Amino acid sequence: LVDVSALAHIQKRRFIERLLLQKKAGPLALLTADGETTQFFYLDQCVFDVGIAGLNECVQHLTGNELHESDDAQKLAGNILETLGTRCAHWNEDGIAMALSATKDPRLEHRFAVLDLEHFGHPARAVVKSDDSPTDVRYTPGAEVATAADLSPIERLRIESRFHSLLGHGSPTRIAAPDSETSPASVANFSTAAM
Repeated sequence: LVDVSALAHIQKRRFIERLLLQKKAGPLALLTADGETTQFFYLDQCVFDVGIAGLNECVQHLTGNELHESDDAQKLAGNILETLGTRCAHWNEDGIAMALSATKDPRLEHRFAVLDLEHFGHPARAVVKSDDSPTDVRYTPGAEVATAADLSPIERLRIESRFHSLLGHGSPTRIAAPDSETSPASVANFSTAAM
């Protein structure tokens, strides 16, 4: 799948190159240098993301446990990300900079879950997340722990931070902090503990 993604990124890069060659006459005129102004965009410095979604559900399907439920699930998740990262590094050597990242669009997590439900039925139903609505199905973004997991914020951070270096840029840990229930002191305490 990383190879398929790389081929798609190569096509995207070629398309962008053609647009940039049009200079002032093209739709990306603001990004190109015309000799009088500074260039704002350098295609050779671009990194093409390979978005990760549903890692939690993947290891749940393979091990029977979600990320927060066992060390084996966490080890498998790390191995999967390392393997995907190695494949991205192969393409980096071939001239297209690719990096793993967490998906940033909930519509992708929903779309992947819907497609898996259509094609794989029962095995997908066993792991897909929903809020008791058949239309609100999704996978967990990136290498995050399921939102419904009963974990303290610091435990959630401990588990997810194991994968941050493997995902590169854009791998957040989301901590819910309702305004009415969260004091400034508790936020400060969490920040100190997280460091």
